[in-house]
Amino acid sequence: AMVEALENADRKAQRKLMETELYLEVASIAGMTPEIKEALGVIVNTVAEKLALDVSAVFLLNSEKNAFCLEACNKKEVPSNLCFPIDSDVSKKVLEALKPVVVDDASEMPDIENICKGLGSLVLTPVVRDNACRGILILGKYEDGGFGKDEADSSAIIAHTISTAVRNTELYEALNKQLKQINIVYELSKAITSVYEPEGLLKTIAEDAAKLINAKGCIIRLIEGDMLAIKYSYGPLDKEKEAALPIGMGVAGWVAKEGRSLLIEDITKMPED
Repeated sequence: AMVEALENADRKAQRKLMETELYLEVASIAGMTPEIKEALGVIVNTVAEKLALDVSAVFLLNSEKNAFCLEACNKKEVPSNLCFPIDSDVSKKVLEALKPVVVDDASEMPDIENICKGLGSLVLTPVVRDNACRGILILGKYEDGGFGKDEADSSAIIAHTISTAVRNTELYEALNKQLKQINIVYELSKAITSVYEPEGLLKTIAEDAAKLINAKGCIIRLIEGDMLAIKYSYGPLDKEKEAALPIGMGVAGWVAKEGRSLLIEDITKMPED
């Protein structure tokens, strides 16, 4: 009995050591890889290998689709565009608990059949940031009852590290965007002081203004009498919008008449006139 107890203790110690090495490796990946897809791709493969898992996948919240969409999975045959709605059974289980949920029968999860097909058990873990679920980590095994409290605790630590990786990526992208905007503003101000030909100046302003806010296009209209004429446009332009506008008509006409800016968050809700 003593020998058996020592062997059990040794196995537990070896597992704890392996888990600690895994956490350090995942944390290193999260801190050193700025591209989120690349970071998550390495993380899911590392987790699957170290923990001897058959499935390791990360879904992140896509606000536009109102769903959790696949970002990385160790199974290459899983469709890269796989998503499941926020009101699906998978989402509800995780969102209601907001902690690791062990699923002993993977067939209960039809929403993620492409991932859990053939699996015996799963653990679903929320990726939490700012007290809200921003993603779901899914770990699976072909064997039934393959997950216990220790595995659930491990998944929570991994999910926390994934949350950190997502946050690091957002900060990295925000910094890059700011640097890009600063450079565009600098180039624009330089053009204003160095370009003396009006058409060339308007072209530079329109193109740089669109790039500054990642817009698809930009139209510059100038007041000529009681009309607003297009002097330069960048990007796609509807034929109907090419004509001059009377001051007071349309969005541009309203801005010219009122002399102030107008923010439109949803153009589909605008009146036709």
